[in-house]
Amino acid sequence: MFQIKYRIIEDMKALKQWDASTFDKESDLEGFFQLQFDDKHYGYFHDRELRDGEVGFDLITHWFEMLIKVYLALETSKYVALSDIESFNTWLEFKRTNNQTLEVSIIECDKSNIVEAIVTRCFEEYTYSDWKNMSILLEDFKEEILNKSNLYIDEIRNINSKLLESKRILNLQSLIDKINN
Repeated sequence: MFQIKYRIIEDMKALKQWDASTFDKESDLEGFFQLQFDDKHYGYFHDRELRDGEVGFDLITHWFEMLIKVYLALETSKYVALSDIESFNTWLEFKRTNNQTLEVSIIECDKSNIVEAIVTRCFEEYTYSDWKNMSILLEDFKEEILNKSNLYIDEIRNINSKLLESKRILNLQSLIDKINN
């Protein structure tokens, strides 16, 4: 089982006043973002009432963009690693074991010589982190990314439809369209 959980944590009153250029200047919406692989997870999420001063630090649009790029890379590569931009050494490793199955692991690898956020070659030196080789179906991965990305865009539309014209959301929609075609 693969599931994406996210929650926008922004000043909704201010967000309703933004236009597309303001969104582009801010660059992304912040919140909680978690990937769940059966009983293992990566990231942070809760849907309880926020405590005073509680904020979200994950860049939600960025995560959706990167996951779509991972899926697109997996169409031609058996190995893809996705850098967590919030970490100095953490990657999510995706190995296509056959045409239908992925094995996902958290790995740690020095990023100092790597400029790409997504790589399609195995690292020479790395260590496994919290968990490894969680098996999911490639089709489940694709469907969850598409469903939650579209849900996210719908949520933005409901908050403030002007934000749909931002470069960032237009780019996300373009990536979604690449999977659908």
